Amino acid sequence: MLSLLGANLISSTGSRVSSVAVPWYVLTRTGSAESTGLAAAASVLSAVLTGALAGTLVDRFGHKRASVVSDVVSAVTVAAIPTMDLLLGFNLGLLLVLLFVSSLLTVPGATARQSLTPELAELAKLPLHRVNAVYSTVQRGTQLVGPAVAGVLIAAVGPVNAIWIDAASFLASAILVSVAVPSVRGKAVARQNYWDDLRAGVSFLRKDALVRSIIVSIAAHNILAAPILAIGLPTYGVTVLRDPVALGVLLAGFGGGAVAGGILYAVFGQRAPRRGLFVACYLVSGVPFGLIGLTNSAVLAFLILVVIGLAAGPINPIIATAIQERVPSEFRARVWSATIAAVYATTPFAMIWAGIAIANFGISPTLQYTGVAYVVVALLGWRFGALADFKDERREVPPLTT
Repeated sequence: MLSLLGANLISSTGSRVSSVAVPWYVLTRTGSAESTGLAAAASVLSAVLTGALAGTLVDRFGHKRASVVSDVVSAVTVAAIPTMDLLLGFNLGLLLVLLFVSSLLTVPGATARQSLTPELAELAKLPLHRVNAVYSTVQRGTQLVGPAVAGVLIAAVGPVNAIWIDAASFLASAILVSVAVPSVRGKAVARQNYWDDLRAGVSFLRKDALVRSIIVSIAAHNILAAPILAIGLPTYGVTVLRDPVALGVLLAGFGGGAVAGGILYAVFGQRAPRRGLFVACYLVSGVPFGLIGLTNSAVLAFLILVVIGLAAGPINPIIATAIQERVPSEFRARVWSATIAAVYATTPFAMIWAGIAIANFGISPTLQYTGVAYVVVALLGWRFGALADFKDERREVPPLTT
């Protein structure tokens, strides 16, 4: 289990480095925000396209093998970007192609690693909710640390050479999973052709209302939260606080709160009713955005974002645990890829609505409307959705020293 967590830490940190280094590379070479936006879109688009279709291949191929292969291929395709610059110089068209190709296996790789956790948790005799909490906290931690590492690397060796670090991280992850993660097998997959397997996965989702509701809830959360974190808070920092240092502190407050929330869920999460905790975290991770829109105090905004982060921390492990307990192993990657694809697919729409709302209403009203929207979405999910079936599957929790 520790080997899988380590591999995820290494590859996720490398990806965070590239998420800063690539835009920096494009912007410094072109001076164009539009070109930088095209580069980001190329990466997201390929993840959306593969997300809906690759889960079936991961289930057929095997979760461990799919994780290793996706990391190796990602290492090669990411390394092609600095290689291009070394041999040909900057070429935007070729860069967009390479970014598209290098992101094709982002969702399959993440899906494969997440799909391995239930059997590995069972081998380690650890409760699944705790493993998922640690797994999610590691990813949250890379969001906090990765950009800082990227900044240091870009300053020290330049953005192109920093991208080599991402390629190396994928290779290191592949080696660690291949050598140190034990081979685990779930229920054998009945081999059919690809399209029959894909239809079987779609049929499972069609019959399971709870899993569908979880996917919808993730998409709704992303539509509301992602643009606020990516566009709204930077706009708030520029137009309200007028202080880039204060903005950095605000974002760090959210990231630190999310890490702390994941840790608290790992320790105490099994003691709370799952459905109630999920809805409460969903509300608290969004409604307070409206409070930020009512203040121009950096200190108060920081405290609010820490609370939002604390509430956001348990959401991913709650969802992961519920899906892993409910979905048979032979369908797990298909469900995970659909879940991740829902997040990627809603991102462009989310950024568009945020830009339009901020331009027409201003940042403070947009934050307030977002808080209200969270109340509406959470209450609809509680009252009318299949979340009524969001029950606990309790297990004896071993001591933390296990």
